[in-house]
Amino acid sequence: MIDPLVGISFPQFRSGDESVLLFNSKLTIKLNTQGAVQWFSSHGNLFDLQGNQLVSSSIVTALPTAVNAATAGYLLTFPEQQPGPPYDVLPVNLGPNTPLPAGEIPPGSYTKQFYDFGNGNTLVFEGPAFPKLAILKDGGAQFWVGFVGAVTQGEGQYAGAKGMAAFNGSATFPAPFPQSVDEIAQLLEQGFPANVTVSIKVVLKDQLF
Repeated sequence: MIDPLVGISFPQFRSGDESVLLFNSKLTIKLNTQGAVQWFSSHGNLFDLQGNQLVSSSIVTALPTAVNAATAGYLLTFPEQQPGPPYDVLPVNLGPNTPLPAGEIPPGSYTKQFYDFGNGNTLVFEGPAFPKLAILKDGGAQFWVGFVGAVTQGEGQYAGAKGMAAFNGSATFPAPFPQSVDEIAQLLEQGFPANVTVSIKVVLKDQLF
């Protein structure tokens, strides 16, 4: 059997002896509620950049959330315009001096992500997620979520590895997008498809001190 990692390994993008994986994932994301706790779970498979599914691959994630008026306001608020050019000097404009500047990453957004590449190779990451939503002219909506995380554990060739992952996902909701919090929650509880790109850079255990 061909190693499934061959199709998603890109050594030309590495720095030093790290391994670099680039791939796509088709997910179904669903809002879950248990008492006062809400979270998004997602499940899907991994594909190489040519659209070929990796045999026996999967991705599973969990993202804390709360579907309420405050969340809706946060999702629809983008960060402040940045001063520049030049863009290689400070400051970074975070907006009003508040505990949570408008549009920035909220507390409690830390996410865990599990990737199974097949053949016993897995990686788990943890880090903050950064979701945003924009209402479209036709009354639908476009959703994005970014994630950056560090390795917490791995199996197979990734046992003991260290590194980082970056995840950028999106989904489109057709018109009419619901206006009330209850209707939005009902829509999300049904589950919705998302399309994700993932970049992983790791150093294997035998290369670590």
